[in-house]
Amino acid sequence: MPIRTYEYVRKLLSLRSLLGGKCTRTLPRPCPRSSRLEFVHLGETKLNGRGRGARQRYLDILRHPTMYGLACRTCHRRLDSGGLETGAVPSIAAVAAAKGVELPKVIGRKDRGKEEP
Repeated sequence: MPIRTYEYVRKLLSLRSLLGGKCTRTLPRPCPRSSRLEFVHLGETKLNGRGRGARQRYLDILRHPTMYGLACRTCHRRLDSGGLETGAVPSIAAVAAAKGVELPKVIGRKDRGKEEP
């Protein structure tokens, strides 16, 4: 049975919690915000732009953890407009490694039907 969209939204929320539940911007100083968190593109992937759907976004984040960061809406907008330098927000791979947490694994097509870890 396929996973419904709301379940991917729940998975995105749990991924935010796993990464600390707050903005990860470190430069020029740490951001204290913990609301309105968004995943930020740090590099190009095949999935760019808004409104791509929770399932596609979640799977793309797990496939490319070095290409995404976690930031509040304000820092995300500043980063996109050039008001923050690119290194101001670390990748989720770096945040997970620093926190000692393991990111969920993506199951490929050949493994469909098997339970996700």
